Amino acid sequence: MQDVFDFAIDWSEKKHMTEISLTGYKENNCQEKIESQGDLAELSSSDVLQNINCLYENACTAENERVKANQVEILCWRNFIIELDNSIDEIMIKEKVGMKKAKGLIYDFILAHNPDTKRNTLYQRINRARKVYEFTKKIGIDRIKYIKMYSANSILELSDSQIQTIVNYFSKNPNTELPNDQEGSIIDSEEEISDD
Repeated sequence: MQDVFDFAIDWSEKKHMTEISLTGYKENNCQEKIESQGDLAELSSSDVLQNINCLYENACTAENERVKANQVEILCWRNFIIELDNSIDEIMIKEKVGMKKAKGLIYDFILAHNPDTKRNTLYQRINRARKVYEFTKKIGIDRIKYIKMYSANSILELSDSQIQTIVNYFSKNPNTELPNDQEGSIIDSEEEISDD
């Protein structure tokens, strides 16, 4: 019964997750960057200018890391729910038990290995994972890389019509980044989609 809890994912999904992860965190050392710029640093030798530029770069890096972390989290919750459902089915067959008992075994196992997680929190996370899975199923896993402004939590708050608006956007604009709030969110008005 031990292998029932192996939450492995298939190769193509692992590769996709790795591609997103590889573009993530890079340590940002302002002093090192300033010294490596040589002549440019001499032109703008003011410590104030160097400092403000460094702070701007740090903020941009942090923003990019947040986007990548959100994308990885979306993929992780998607993969979790797929494997949870597969594990429930597998336990039902192997142990000859009903769905409720199979879920209980899995939930108990997860809670035993994550003592800081309460049962109610686990249920909430599973609910969020199901909504994230449905969202990724509708837009397509390959489009997660174009989602810049949404986290797993914000996806949970989207209405069905907002999700449909995003789906419609991607059908009319494949391989295009979903506009963020500063550029005019597409979920505020469906008219923007039909005007394209």
